[in-house]
Amino acid sequence: MTAASALRGRAVCAACAAGAALVVAGLIPGCLSSTTRYGHPGEESAVQKERLAPLFDTSLAAGRRAPDTLRLCKVLASYLGTPYLYGGMSHDGVDCSGLVCLVFRETWNMRLPRSATGMVQVGTAVPLDSAQPGDLVFFRWGYFGGPDHVGIYTGAGRFVHASTRLGVIESTLADNYYGLHFIAMRRMEP
Repeated sequence: MTAASALRGRAVCAACAAGAALVVAGLIPGCLSSTTRYGHPGEESAVQKERLAPLFDTSLAAGRRAPDTLRLCKVLASYLGTPYLYGGMSHDGVDCSGLVCLVFRETWNMRLPRSATGMVQVGTAVPLDSAQPGDLVFFRWGYFGGPDHVGIYTGAGRFVHASTRLGVIESTLADNYYGLHFIAMRRMEP
């Protein structure tokens, strides 16, 4: 079993964990759907229907429409476990900025600059306490210059990015490594 296939069974993006209905080829078993948690595949229980009524609460999707956030969650889920490939722009392999470009194109039909340095120059700066799913998070590994890494915020202090060692994964900003190197968050309006 590869690291990527092991990740596919365990990963849950924060937006989905908040109650989004999502089925992506069984890759995200923690998300609510008619084929996971409740009853038999294809059946929906009364508990599930009640939970799915508001796909996202306003604290998670404020400023973005819930269908856009759900679409973002589905697209991100399709890339979880994809291997890292410098310069890659497909499900066969992506780098950090390639992942962001692909996700924004598939989710909002939006074209972004191809590098983290280019991305940090567009959009609107967002304070961390106002972050929404879909905002971009930027990191710098050195002491000078622009960002070296970019990911997509998923909510609850978490983000999806292409790790050079593990491929596309979800991480937390609370991790000392990412918290220490975090430099900016920006919102790209579709």
